[in-house]
Amino acid sequence: MGIVDGDGSAERFAVPDKGYIRWMREGRKQTLQEVADRMGIKPQSLAQMETAEPEGRIKIETLRLAAQALGCTFVYALVPNEMLAPRLTPGKMKLITEELAELARRKSGDAHAGHSRLDPLVIWEGEKSPS
Repeated sequence: MGIVDGDGSAERFAVPDKGYIRWMREGRKQTLQEVADRMGIKPQSLAQMETAEPEGRIKIETLRLAAQALGCTFVYALVPNEMLAPRLTPGKMKLITEELAELARRKSGDAHAGHSRLDPLVIWEGEKSPS
């Protein structure tokens, strides 16, 4: 089994059947002894880690140390299964409000130039950068 779903999406990660440590060690054609030596542990301890990992009985710090010994970057993440609602901070809300107020001021100034206030407000058209 691979690391991501068969359709290539990152919605759900699938742990390799034998765990990441063993999957990476074998993929790099390294022995238990070689990796254990870099970790400063006995090969039997590494074998126990490789058994514990796919069962979910391993510490994050142990995974970090194994990744380092395997020449990997350890990444710990929570990936949502569905899209999360955007999080607007008060600062972002203030900026949006100020930008909309400025656009409204510009539009009301245009009303005196023969445009109706009911005309749509065009913020950006085509390939030119927005102004």
